[in-house]
Parts: sequence; structure tokens; C-alpha cells
Amino acid sequence: MYLMLCELPAADGEPAVDAALTLPHHNGRTEGVNCKIKLLKRQRYGRAGHPLLRQLILLN
Repeated sequence: MYLMLCELPAADGEPAVDAALTLPHHNGRTEGVNCKIKLLKRQRYGRAGHPLLRQLILLN
């Protein structure tokens, strides 16, 4: 399926797709950290103030 999409005529997003498939750079680590922070915020909602939440983020 994906190979068929690559054979379509050039689109506006072609450089972005090409870069995503060929370059070794990605934002996986950043997304993982964001997910962990959101999880901590959900767990501590209403129970911890900003200083405690900050300490939890820095310790994890």
C-alpha cells in the first residue's frame, strides 16, 4: 500500500515524507517525555501543587 502511495505524482508534502524516511532524526524521545509528563499530571490532578509536580517531573 505504501509503495503505491510513493509512486503517485509529487505532492506538497513530498519533501517532508522523503526526509522522514531517509534522515536518522526523529522526535521520539521528546514525545516520550511529553507522554510521561502528561501521565504524572493526570495522576496528581488536584492533589499536588506546581512545586511538587515540578519535582516529580525532574526526578522521573
